[in-house]
Amino acid sequence: MNEEYNFRNSIKSQNNTERKNNMTTKIQKWGNSQGIRLPKYLLESIDWKDNEQINIKAEKGKIILEKTIKEKRKNIKELFADFDEQYTPIEIDWGKPVGKEIW
Repeated sequence: MNEEYNFRNSIKSQNNTERKNNMTTKIQKWGNSQGIRLPKYLLESIDWKDNEQINIKAEKGKIILEKTIKEKRKNIKELFADFDEQYTPIEIDWGKPVGKEIW
Protein backbone atom coordinates (compact mmCIF):
# COMPACT_ATOMS: atom_id res chain seq x y z
CA MET A 1 0.00 0.00 0.00
CA ASN A 2 2.84 2.38 0.78
CA GLU A 3 4.29 1.86 -2.72
CA GLU A 4 0.88 2.61 -4.27
CA TYR A 5 0.61 5.83 -2.19
CA ASN A 6 4.11 6.95 -3.27
CA PHE A 7 3.27 6.16 -6.91
CA ARG A 8 0.06 8.24 -6.77
CA ASN A 9 1.88 11.17 -5.12
CA SER A 10 4.59 10.94 -7.77
CA ILE A 11 1.99 11.15 -10.54
CA LYS A 12 0.27 14.11 -8.82
CA SER A 13 3.60 15.89 -8.49
CA GLN A 14 4.41 15.34 -12.19
CA ASN A 15 0.96 16.58 -13.23
CA ASN A 16 1.33 19.74 -11.09
CA THR A 17 4.75 20.43 -12.62
CA GLU A 18 3.36 19.95 -16.13
CA ARG A 19 0.46 22.30 -15.36
CA LYS A 20 2.82 24.96 -14.07
CA ASN A 21 4.95 24.81 -17.23
CA ASN A 22 2.05 24.41 -19.66
CA MET A 23 -1.05 26.57 -19.46
CA THR A 24 -3.93 27.88 -21.55
CA THR A 25 -4.78 31.58 -21.61
CA LYS A 26 -6.64 34.06 -23.81
CA ILE A 27 -5.46 36.87 -26.02
CA GLN A 28 -7.13 40.03 -24.71
CA LYS A 29 -7.51 43.58 -25.95
CA TRP A 30 -5.00 45.87 -24.27
CA GLY A 31 -5.44 49.44 -25.51
CA ASN A 32 -4.95 49.36 -29.28
CA SER A 33 -2.97 46.12 -29.04
CA GLN A 34 -3.54 42.54 -27.98
CA GLY A 35 -1.91 41.02 -24.92
CA ILE A 36 -1.51 37.92 -22.81
CA ARG A 37 -0.74 37.68 -19.10
CA LEU A 38 1.97 35.36 -17.90
CA PRO A 39 1.68 34.09 -14.32
CA LYS A 40 4.49 34.94 -11.91
CA TYR A 41 5.32 31.27 -11.22
CA LEU A 42 5.82 30.66 -14.94
CA LEU A 43 8.28 33.54 -15.24
CA GLU A 44 10.06 32.49 -12.04
CA SER A 45 10.49 28.98 -13.43
CA ILE A 46 12.69 30.44 -16.22
CA ASP A 47 14.27 33.16 -14.03
CA TRP A 48 12.60 36.15 -15.74
CA LYS A 49 11.89 39.34 -13.79
CA ASP A 50 9.56 42.35 -14.19
CA ASN A 51 10.62 44.74 -16.96
CA GLU A 52 12.89 42.09 -18.50
CA GLN A 53 13.77 42.90 -22.10
CA ILE A 54 12.77 40.07 -24.46
CA ASN A 55 12.81 39.32 -28.18
CA ILE A 56 9.56 38.21 -29.80
CA LYS A 57 9.39 36.42 -33.15
CA ALA A 58 6.85 34.47 -35.13
CA GLU A 59 8.15 31.26 -36.66
CA LYS A 60 6.28 28.34 -38.23
CA GLY A 61 2.93 29.29 -36.68
CA LYS A 62 4.40 29.84 -33.19
CA ILE A 63 5.27 32.94 -31.21
CA ILE A 64 8.66 32.58 -29.55
CA LEU A 65 9.74 34.71 -26.58
CA GLU A 66 13.45 34.80 -25.75
CA LYS A 67 15.37 36.75 -23.14
CA THR A 68 17.53 39.45 -24.72
CA ILE A 69 21.21 38.84 -24.15
CA LYS A 70 22.84 42.11 -23.25
CA GLU A 71 26.25 42.58 -24.77
CA LYS A 72 28.91 44.36 -22.77
CA ARG A 73 29.41 47.92 -24.00
CA LYS A 74 32.75 48.32 -25.72
CA ASN A 75 35.11 51.10 -24.77
CA ILE A 76 36.81 53.28 -27.42
CA LYS A 77 39.94 51.08 -27.55
CA GLU A 78 37.83 47.95 -28.15
CA LEU A 79 35.78 49.70 -30.85
CA PHE A 80 38.88 50.69 -32.78
CA ALA A 81 41.00 47.61 -32.07
CA ASP A 82 40.89 46.49 -35.74
CA PHE A 83 41.32 49.98 -37.20
CA ASP A 84 44.68 50.02 -39.04
CA GLU A 85 44.54 53.36 -40.85
CA GLN A 86 46.13 56.61 -39.71
CA TYR A 87 43.71 59.10 -38.13
CA THR A 88 43.95 62.67 -39.35
CA PRO A 89 41.69 65.13 -37.51
CA ILE A 90 39.80 67.64 -39.65
CA GLU A 91 37.75 70.68 -38.74
CA ILE A 92 34.07 70.52 -39.63
CA ASP A 93 32.04 73.66 -40.36
CA TRP A 94 28.69 73.20 -38.61
CA GLY A 95 27.37 76.57 -39.81
CA LYS A 96 26.53 79.70 -37.86
CA PRO A 97 24.78 79.53 -34.47
CA VAL A 98 21.00 79.36 -34.87
CA GLY A 99 19.64 79.51 -31.35
CA LYS A 100 21.21 80.38 -28.03
CA GLU A 101 24.29 78.16 -28.48
CA ILE A 102 27.47 79.29 -26.81
CA TRP A 103 30.48 79.09 -29.17
